Amino acid sequence: MNKIKNIGELLLEYRMITREELDKALVYQKDTGLKLGEALVKLGVIKQDEIDYILSRQVDEPFVILDDLQIDDELVRKFDTNFLKQNRILPIYEDEHSITVATDDPFNEDAFEILRSEMGKDINLVVSYGRKIEEALSPFDSGVTLDQLQTCIRKIISFMENTSFYRVDFIGLDNGLFVNIFGFGIILDFTRLSSRCSVAQLQEALKLENVDYFYRLNETGHGFIFCIYPITTDTVITPDSGPIVCSGYGLVKMGGLAFSDMDFSGSDLFFKSEQPVNGYYFYSFERFSGYSKSINIVDNLKDFSDKYIVKGFIPSKCVSCGAKGCEKCGFSGYTFSEIEENDSSEKVFNKLNEVLYGQN
Repeated sequence: MNKIKNIGELLLEYRMITREELDKALVYQKDTGLKLGEALVKLGVIKQDEIDYILSRQVDEPFVILDDLQIDDELVRKFDTNFLKQNRILPIYEDEHSITVATDDPFNEDAFEILRSEMGKDINLVVSYGRKIEEALSPFDSGVTLDQLQTCIRKIISFMENTSFYRVDFIGLDNGLFVNIFGFGIILDFTRLSSRCSVAQLQEALKLENVDYFYRLNETGHGFIFCIYPITTDTVITPDSGPIVCSGYGLVKMGGLAFSDMDFSGSDLFFKSEQPVNGYYFYSFERFSGYSKSINIVDNLKDFSDKYIVKGFIPSKCVSCGAKGCEKCGFSGYTFSEIEENDSSEKVFNKLNEVLYGQN
C-alpha cells in the first residue's frame, strides 16, 4: 500500500472540502493535537463516514460493514484496548500467519507496525467506518494500566515485608483483578482492581519492579490464577546443615545455581526439577523436602526436627482489634514477631497448628 496522498489532499481532490476549510482544520489540528480527519469532523466540515468512504476508494483495501460481522471477543482481548480505541483499530480475524484488522485510517502505519511487532504476525487491513469501530470496541474495558499494576505491586511488597506472608495470588476475571496474599495458614483478601488484566501485563509490571519470583499459573476460559512466591536478593544465607523452613516475604536467597519444583522468572539460575539434585540447593513448594540443602515453605511443615532451620516471622492475632483488622496491624488482623535463632522448629510447628486448627 503506497501512502500517496494525505487525507486533506484527497478531500480537496474529491471537492468535499475547500482550501480555506482545510487551512482552518490544520490550525485546529495543531492547537488540539487531533488527527486532521478528526479536526475536520470536529469543525463540522465533513462527516466521519464520508472520510472513511474516500479512504477506502484511495487505497487498495476492501471496505467492510461491521454490522455484518461477528466480533471475536477473544481476539480483541489479546490487544491493549486503550491502544485499539485511540487508533480506531478493530481486530476481526486471525490465522496462523496474519491478523486482519478494520481501520478508518489505512495510513496509520506507525500503529500497524506496533501490532506487527507485538503479535509477530503480518497485519492485513480492511477499511470501515470509524464510528462503527468505536461502537464495536465500546463494550471492551480498557483494562488496567502498567502504572496501576506497578503501584499495586509496590503496595503488596511494602505490606508483606516483615510478615509471615510469602505468596501472592493474582486472580484475573472479567470483572477485575483480585489479589490475595497467603502464608502461615492465613489467606488475606488484600485488594481488587476493577479493570481487567492479563498475565502478560502482570509479568511486565513485576519485571519493571525488579521482582524475581517462583510461580504457578492456571488458566481457563473464565480467567486465570497466577500464584507467585517472590524471592529477595539481599538475604543470602548458607545453612550449616538441615532443611530450611521459610515463613516470611522473600523466602531466602541461596547463592549459586539451584533447582526448584516450580517455574521461576528472574535473573538467577534456577532450573526446574521435581526432585532434589545432589550437591545443589532445592526449593520445594509442592511438598516438604527433607533433603539437607532444601528450602521449604512453612505451610508444608508436617513435623519438627532439631535439624530444621527456621527463618521468617510468626503471626499472632492482634490484641488491639481481636483479629478484626485495625491500623496497628495494617488491617490484617495479625501482628508478627521475627523467629529468633534459638526458636525451635517445634515452636513454629505448634504455632502453625494453632493458626490452622486452633490447637497446640
